Amino acid sequence: ASPLAPSPKPPSFHSRRQAEAPDPSAPPNPSAPPNPPTALTKAEMDTSAPSPFVNGETLKMFLGRRVRTVVQVQHNEGGVLLGLSTDGHQLTIRGASGAPEPPHYIEVIGIADSSLSIRAESCTDFGENFDGVAFNGLCKLANDKYNYLFL
Repeated sequence: ASPLAPSPKPPSFHSRRQAEAPDPSAPPNPSAPPNPPTALTKAEMDTSAPSPFVNGETLKMFLGRRVRTVVQVQHNEGGVLLGLSTDGHQLTIRGASGAPEPPHYIEVIGIADSSLSIRAESCTDFGENFDGVAFNGLCKLANDKYNYLFL
């Protein structure tokens, strides 16, 4: 191969499939990660029902639709969670049984019931250290100037 020829792109880190097995006769490469993942193909991604990134302010734009947000747990009782959005709105998350205790951050994917309420379909614990300012910035970009990149 020519030294000026572009090298192939490395596989994506966020994959469900493993790369093909290396040639057993080839010498080991100490800098190569074990079993590097491969990129998902477009056919493997479900883009039929995207979940817009929302904060407390933009939640009202997606009433009745599936959304994705991050809240900091304030109170959790009987599957009803009160969380603080990354832009300071108090949101009610219904169906969040098993959610962690305060002050953990959780990602919630669910249906926007009202301008301050989501019916959770899934919750992911992001721990106590989460950059809410960065996520809030992402929400603003995803619902304004660069929305075509996200939906």
